[in-house]
Amino acid sequence: MPPAAIKFRILVASVLFALQSTVTWSEDAGFIAQQIDAFRDSDFNVKRADSNTPFIPLAFVGASRYGRAEVEADKRGVKTAYDISSLSQGAFVPYILNERDLFGVGEYVSFSSFRVEDGPVENFEVTTIGVPLGWARQINPEWQAMSFVMPMGHDNTLETGGWTWQTLGGAFTRWTQNEEVWWAFGVYFDVGSQESFALPYIGASWLINEAWTVSAILPWPSINYSPNDRWLVRFGASPSEASWSISPEDGNATLNLDAFDFGIGVERRLSRLLWLSGEVGVGGLRNFRVSDTQIDEPDFDAGSSWYAGIDIKLRPPKLL
Repeated sequence: MPPAAIKFRILVASVLFALQSTVTWSEDAGFIAQQIDAFRDSDFNVKRADSNTPFIPLAFVGASRYGRAEVEADKRGVKTAYDISSLSQGAFVPYILNERDLFGVGEYVSFSSFRVEDGPVENFEVTTIGVPLGWARQINPEWQAMSFVMPMGHDNTLETGGWTWQTLGGAFTRWTQNEEVWWAFGVYFDVGSQESFALPYIGASWLINEAWTVSAILPWPSINYSPNDRWLVRFGASPSEASWSISPEDGNATLNLDAFDFGIGVERRLSRLLWLSGEVGVGGLRNFRVSDTQIDEPDFDAGSSWYAGIDIKLRPPKLL
C-alpha cells in the first residue's frame, strides 16, 4: 500500500474516533461535567452581556477543498498552478488547576494532497501533527494573562521528503473594558526551518447586541450573526491551509500563516454540543514558495481561488 494511502487511512481512523468520542460527550457526563463545575466555581471572568454567539470550539473534524490557483514560484518568474484537498481533526481540553489558573492540552492532525501543474515539484502529500499547550491566569476581575505553544511536524512525500519541524506560540493579556468590549495585547511567534519571525499583537471584541458581534481577533477577524442559540453566520477571514513553503532540495514543507481565506460560513447546532458548519469563499493572498540554492529572501506574487469546507465542531455550553 502506498505511504500516502496509509496516512490517509490513519487520519480517517482518527477522525472516526474523534466523532465517536465527541458524540458521547455531554454536560452531565464524567470529566466534562467536572470541568464545567470547576470553571463555574473559579474566578475566571467570561461573563458578558446576553449573547447568542456560541463559545469557540474545543474539538472539530473537517474537510476542505481549494481550487486551482496560479502563482509565481520564484524570482525568475517561473509560474506554477496547484490545488489542495485536505482532511483535518483537532481537539483542546482545558484543565482547571485552581480558582485562577487554567492549563490546556490538545492535538491536531491533518492530511493535505497537492496536485501541481507545470511546477518544479510533482504531486505530493503532507501529513501534519501538532500538540498545542496553553495556560491562562485570571489576575483580577478585569485582566487575564495567557500563553500558548504548539510544536508541529510536517511529513511529506517529496522525493527528498521527510519531517520538517515548526513551532507556533505567543503570550498575551486580555482586558475586559466592560460587558460589551474586551481587548487583547501581546506577541506572536513562528519558528520554522525556512523562516522565523515574531510580531506584536493587538485585538478586540465588541458585542453590539445579543445577535451581532464584531471580532477583531487576529488571525480570525469576523462579523458574527446569531439570531438565536441554534444558528451562527460568520463573515470574515482565517489562516489559509493552502499557503506553503516548499524546498525540493532538502525535502522541507512548512505551513505559512501569512495568507488568509475570506469567506462566509453558516453553522447549525445539531445537539447540545455538536454543530455542523459549512463555509465557502476565496483563498486570497495564497503562496506556494519554492526555494533552492539560487533564491534568497523569496518575495513572490500570490494567487487566489475558491475554497469550500465542511466541519463538525464541539462547542461547550454556556457556563454562566
